Amino acid sequence: QSLGELASQLPRPVILLGDLNTTSWSPSFVRLLARGDLRDSRNGFGVQPTWPTHPRLLRIPIDHALISADLVVTRHRVGPDIGSDHLPIIIDLDHTLEPSPRREGAGRREGAGRQ
Repeated sequence: QSLGELASQLPRPVILLGDLNTTSWSPSFVRLLARGDLRDSRNGFGVQPTWPTHPRLLRIPIDHALISADLVVTRHRVGPDIGSDHLPIIIDLDHTLEPSPRREGAGRREGAGRQ
């Protein structure tokens, strides 16, 4: 079972984060978002590269926080060097009360349960 398929089966809200060893423009990353019904928390906040720590010019964004649609990112930034070869990502989230469109009624047939 893929990570995306597993994420799609979890109750919402969902946060999948870590070093995914892929950039957000990779086809496998795009498939993970689609299969998991997830969004890239970095959207709207720029590229924000996290690896390697040095040299700065070669950094790419491979550390991610993927979120379900019922979460809202209010702030997204890269933290300071903490001694790792990766820079940390720091994210402020808020939770909406509206369910993710894909989760609402998922698996129900049209008209099921109606009298």
